[in-house]
Amino acid sequence: MAESGQERDFDLTNCDTEPIHEIGAVQPHGMFCAVLPGTKKLCAVSENLAAFLESDAERLIGQDLARIMDASFLDRMPGRSAEADSFLLFERTLGGKAQVWAHPYWSDGVLALDLEPAAPEEASHDAFVTATSVLASLRLIDDAEELTQAFANLVRDVLGFDRTMVYRFDEEFNGSVLAEATRGELEHSFLGQMFPYTDIPAQARALFHRNRVRAIRSATSERAEIVPKLNPLTGRPFDLSDSIIRSVSPIHIRYLQNMGVTASLSISLLRKQALWGLIACHHYKTEKYIPPTLRRFCIVLCETFSQRLGEIEAERRSAVTLRKMQEINQLFVHHLQSEDDEDEQMDGLDPLAFIKRAEDDILRILEADGVCIQIGDARAALGHLPSEEHLTLLYAKAKAASGTGEPNAIVTNTLSSLDLQPLADCAGLVFYDLPLNKGFLLAVRKEQPRAVTWAGDPDKKVLWDPEAEQLHPRASFEKFQEMRRGQSLPWPPETPDLTPRLARTVLEIFIAKSRVRELAMANRIHELDEANRALDTFAYTVSHDLRSPQRAISGFSRALIEDFGEELGEEVHDYLDRIGRNAERMGQMIDDFLKMSRDTRGKLVPKTLDLSAMVEAVAAATAHEGSSKTKFEIQPRVTAYGDERMLRIVLENLIVNARRYSSRKAKPKIRFGVQRVSGRSTYFVADNGVGFDVARAEKLFEPFGRLHAKEGFPGTGIGLATVKQIISRHGGYIWVEAEPDQGATFYFTLSKVLFPSPVDA
Repeated sequence: MAESGQERDFDLTNCDTEPIHEIGAVQPHGMFCAVLPGTKKLCAVSENLAAFLESDAERLIGQDLARIMDASFLDRMPGRSAEADSFLLFERTLGGKAQVWAHPYWSDGVLALDLEPAAPEEASHDAFVTATSVLASLRLIDDAEELTQAFANLVRDVLGFDRTMVYRFDEEFNGSVLAEATRGELEHSFLGQMFPYTDIPAQARALFHRNRVRAIRSATSERAEIVPKLNPLTGRPFDLSDSIIRSVSPIHIRYLQNMGVTASLSISLLRKQALWGLIACHHYKTEKYIPPTLRRFCIVLCETFSQRLGEIEAERRSAVTLRKMQEINQLFVHHLQSEDDEDEQMDGLDPLAFIKRAEDDILRILEADGVCIQIGDARAALGHLPSEEHLTLLYAKAKAASGTGEPNAIVTNTLSSLDLQPLADCAGLVFYDLPLNKGFLLAVRKEQPRAVTWAGDPDKKVLWDPEAEQLHPRASFEKFQEMRRGQSLPWPPETPDLTPRLARTVLEIFIAKSRVRELAMANRIHELDEANRALDTFAYTVSHDLRSPQRAISGFSRALIEDFGEELGEEVHDYLDRIGRNAERMGQMIDDFLKMSRDTRGKLVPKTLDLSAMVEAVAAATAHEGSSKTKFEIQPRVTAYGDERMLRIVLENLIVNARRYSSRKAKPKIRFGVQRVSGRSTYFVADNGVGFDVARAEKLFEPFGRLHAKEGFPGTGIGLATVKQIISRHGGYIWVEAEPDQGATFYFTLSKVLFPSPVDA
């Protein structure tokens, strides 16, 4: 590279716009001509073809192809809509002077021909024998690393290049050298080093996918120009995408020269019809020509390697996936059995609770730092996950990337691939969307900075040659180390296979466990109904047996005062007043006990309810309770699934209590809403009232249990016991958080199995 070059704000991404398929010339060892369809007349030739025929290019235009070679094969060419085989080769006489290999292909409506002199002696028969004998041995290798190195050695032996490398693309199309085979002593090795994606720009990768072999006999600027420059049918330069002798970009020539490479050959390695990598061959001291037959044979070698490597990796993934799935199944069976043993009291109504038991094992098997599994409204959060806000964003991006077709696992070790900014606690992502919108599995990995060795500085400025008015690529390919951030460690190869199977297994267990819970809940409800009927009988017995003596006590105490009041002393009057008040209190307690029995019995009739509207109605109906200044904050669109009559009783009791116990505040306030607690919908009623010591809260939910003196706040203490009974019948839980003089918040849930709670949107 000229020392006079000046640094400018260019980099090799400018190469992405270079029209290398319309370069207008071929390499000088080959010749080119183009024929108009139907007429078989020449419409373009390369200058070296005209020179070979001892003619001028302009004089050949318009002449029949038959004048220079046998054109009978044109009748067997596929139509213009068909794709020509990149290595459909013909041996024909060119002007009676030489044997040539002809490679026909369509180029924007005209038939193009690449012509190469046929030199049978250049094809190494020994190489064919060696390749054929070794080819079978590739299929006997069971280790991916061993296979890759054996493949590099084989290509080196067949083609005889100084250096042969197996080069694999990553997600960003940077290339890493997995294996290297050399002849003689070379100054340094590229093994394990990476080349930036700009070394093979996007349009070059597209050509590698379309045309499997790219041979450069000599890295010089010599070229054979095509005359005329433009395709007569399109008015544009001829499209040489399918040419096997297309000339070389000036930037790439300089790139090879900077590496000291005189000749090169690259063959694309495809996996599942995608460009997986390349077998790249370099020759340093002399030009090197590989005949078409040998190039075609190398494609067979590459396909054999790709197929065997795919088989090895698939076998390895399948074996590891099977082992991990067996381990997961064993874990689930173990934890489900443990849960059945421990869950006799029906305290585990969440069908995903068993996953929490196996949290450490799930994280270890997936090799993740955090896992979120959601099915319907039920969610299991395992390990270390990002914030709810970031998790929502991850889900939205991954959901959009997964599309609407057959669900596939999205696996990436850099969130930038999803247009997201990687964070220290979340840089890698795995996502699988369950079919029929039933839920998803999302796993994350934290950032893991790692050192990468590049073949030269990938960010080094390129040089601009003002005289030639062109870019020069970097001149140094010495090792350059960089600490890469914003990525996690790569996920295990089996992750795309393991994730869907794990997610579907969880879904199946969820459904099966939900059905078991439904049956268990139905049995429990039946038992509760039986108990309620017994309680009804008991309650009415109490009413009959206690109401008469209570009335007698109350009546006789009043009669004594009315009939003998003047004869009784003050102390007797006081005793009789106490007897009367306590008799009346006993009557109120009997009434409340009967009311509790009526409120909590009867068949449940669940339906979707608007709890926000219900709270507004209760607030208006209980305005006489507490302070008229009470302010309500009601979260909109809060819905639930349950029995309307019973849940109204729950809200009435909680709101009346909140009104009473906040009535002494200057600005009493009551809040109602829903939030997620431990992955499930949890409703709350909160006040800013007198509060209490939460250590004593347990007695609140017992019949007639009170924490405050009845003189300060009226009531018998039966309301919260009623609330607990109703919530229990709905398969949920109720608890309270409070502090003295700081108010109280009552939380309650409903069963996810029989009473799923639609989360407010």
